Amino acid sequence: MKQHSALGKLLRYCKRHLFALACVLILSIAGVFLTVYATTYLQQLTDYIGAAAMKAQDGHPMSEIMDMAVIAQLGFTLLGMYLGAAACTYVQAFLMTGINQKIALRLRSDIAAKISRLPMRYFDSHATGDTLSRVTNDVDTVAQSMNASIATALTAGVQIVIVVVMMFTTNWQMTLTAFATVPLSLLVLFLVVRVSQKYFRRQQKELGALNGNAEEYYSALELLRACNAEERAVRTFEAQNEKLRNAMYRANVLSGILHPLTTFISKLGYVAICVVGGVLMAGGGTSLGELAAFLIYINLFQSPLSQLGQVANQFQQASAAAGRVFEVLEETEEPAEKAAAEIDLQSVRGDVEFRHVRFGYDPEKPVIRDFSAKVKAGQKVAIVGPTGAGKTTLVNLLMRFYECGGEILIDGVNTKEMTRENVRELFSMVLQDAWVFEGTLKENIVYCKENVDEQKLVEAVKAAGIYQLVHTLPQGGDTIIHDEALSGGQKQLITIARAMVDDAPMLILDEATSNVDTRTEQLIQRAMDQLTEGRTSFVIAHRLSTIKNADLILVLDHGDIVEQGTHEELLAKQGFYYELYHAQFAA
Repeated sequence: MKQHSALGKLLRYCKRHLFALACVLILSIAGVFLTVYATTYLQQLTDYIGAAAMKAQDGHPMSEIMDMAVIAQLGFTLLGMYLGAAACTYVQAFLMTGINQKIALRLRSDIAAKISRLPMRYFDSHATGDTLSRVTNDVDTVAQSMNASIATALTAGVQIVIVVVMMFTTNWQMTLTAFATVPLSLLVLFLVVRVSQKYFRRQQKELGALNGNAEEYYSALELLRACNAEERAVRTFEAQNEKLRNAMYRANVLSGILHPLTTFISKLGYVAICVVGGVLMAGGGTSLGELAAFLIYINLFQSPLSQLGQVANQFQQASAAAGRVFEVLEETEEPAEKAAAEIDLQSVRGDVEFRHVRFGYDPEKPVIRDFSAKVKAGQKVAIVGPTGAGKTTLVNLLMRFYECGGEILIDGVNTKEMTRENVRELFSMVLQDAWVFEGTLKENIVYCKENVDEQKLVEAVKAAGIYQLVHTLPQGGDTIIHDEALSGGQKQLITIARAMVDDAPMLILDEATSNVDTRTEQLIQRAMDQLTEGRTSFVIAHRLSTIKNADLILVLDHGDIVEQGTHEELLAKQGFYYELYHAQFAA
């Protein structure tokens, strides 16, 4: 995404804060005006003291020449104006911080909502760490850069306009002299910004890649240690870290050179003003107070030019980070839902039919070529086959995580004519990779259901075989748990209890007993039999001994049904299923 495009989109986020930004602008004008206009009183004070000093040289006593009331009045006026300018600056910063935090809040909310609408295909092609980096690091970079840059840019712009007016009012010859260095400052600013821009973009990209690498490293820490691969992982991390360091170094060196260059150019302006001002003063064209005031003006004029250089760098950082955020916000979402048929949960029979289903994660490489099958209400259907046969893919299509060719019908209604929400509430799922979040055990179990009856919760806990686990925890069901504190089997039991509480009309069990021991497997199997009774259920199984009692077994190979029937029927055929079954026990 082009950087100016990302920056424009980011600035459009400021539209709803126009009133607050107007207040910031007014405060900026007031603060700058007080600071700049105070120079006129400083000029008067300098001229008054200078005139008194000249008279004192002629022998007049200072007590008669200088009126301390005049000096005190000018001094207190200056003090009041500087205090007023400081107050304006503080309130301006306070308002600007609020604006930027609200923009960051909105960006985070928008990207979080966007992620919930993205198709699963997006996550297949993007590293988790990189996506998290966009939500956290990139949004934080936007907020911090905008917080510093918008207020500074407004103040600098206002200050330049007011100072230029005051400079022309004071002395036009010295003003034109001061302007001689402006084109050079602007040229330096343009060249540095243009060169450093690509490094700021690379910096954010490498930061996202580093986060992805770190996320993979820590999530697979046990495996890395088991394989003695820590050094290899560290080398990979260090290589990515070096890429990030290199990008950050180049970006910051180039941006850091801007301030000393603009400062040097401003010093040239000081020298020119002193020379021209001295010549004018010698010829009576200006006064000492006017020259002193003009030196302050030139400082007030050159300072915002240097600040605008820093703002340009901050805008580049914000723009690079915003570009990555907007890449996510502009990703193609799942197709919009149309007015759809809806199946009432209470009236679901559970008839499921697959008609010539076709699908491939890559259109050129189909995973499921032509799948057709009919499942009657209440049947327990086992889906078996070698790795890569399309078992999990089939379930993903059934849940409409992906859109497919052909048709999938539930109770005669095409799932494409239903909302995704309605399709998914018809199923409870227990996946091979069990998921729990940091919260109480009870919150984890009732995650998919609201207002769960306490008796139903207890029954699910007992049926899933975690009743004993509940009583071993310090606060029972109210104990805070997290992923690292539980074994794989315990997490699987919790997800099974969650499915029992959910009590959806149909079930999907993706190798639900893969992470439990043999004794627990028997308990779970009995619980599954109880859970699946009267419900259409789809069981993906690698351990074929667990699906002997299935009403229908679909044997997949390369995305096609090669056999179907009961366990006994398939063994009698002595075909593909027979070979799979005996291969397990032969091992």
